[in-house]
Amino acid sequence: MKDVSLAEKIAAQPLDMLPSPHFYLAEALPRSLYADLVENLPETRHYSELPGSGPPPRLIFDILGDDDLARLDERGRKFWRGFTEDVMGEQFMRAVCARFANAVRDPFDYEKATVNRTLKLSRDRGTYQIGVHTDGPYRLISMLLYLAPDRTRPELGTSLYTPRDPSFTCAGGPHHDRGLFNLAKTMPYLPNGFFAFSMTDRSFHGLEPLPGAVATRDCLLITIRYDRKPGVSVPDYTA
Repeated sequence: MKDVSLAEKIAAQPLDMLPSPHFYLAEALPRSLYADLVENLPETRHYSELPGSGPPPRLIFDILGDDDLARLDERGRKFWRGFTEDVMGEQFMRAVCARFANAVRDPFDYEKATVNRTLKLSRDRGTYQIGVHTDGPYRLISMLLYLAPDRTRPELGTSLYTPRDPSFTCAGGPHHDRGLFNLAKTMPYLPNGFFAFSMTDRSFHGLEPLPGAVATRDCLLITIRYDRKPGVSVPDYTA
């Protein structure tokens, strides 16, 4: 039986509109490809600290960055270059944009919009957490491929929130006091789980604090964003 590509799965996946547009795939990649991906994860020494994150800081490896790829051996460079083009190339971009085109803050036409993608591996350690926020104003769609080692820590997934004040919205950027929100749901952090959501003024999300927890949380972070959005002068938050 032919494996169904990630792009094909996305094209067929309906959106869950509550509390904001998103979907979750329990098994995103073909099993053999996922196994190859895990086998080719860079060693921690090849990651860099994300400025302004933590403590403890988030570690990042930029798959599209020549400097980061140069730290890998030839086998690793070949895998990640092939992965970005074969799995997350044009077909993937079209599928994601088509699925969310009318479910973002500013509906857009992929054929006319000037957008690009980022692909970064993240490694969170210990008690790392992320405050409640909507994504930065340049972003259209954010995605996470969970690279959990096993199925024992589903609570480490990204959480979605609803503001206690139903009228509260955020155009994107700052992190907010958790006390202003109710936890709506947490995406299960499981091997090969894929979570995608669109940027709106109510796409509140974060990573719940886990006091005393000792864990490593590996993810592939994918974003689709404007190259430049006219009239926006605030920075693009990446935490």
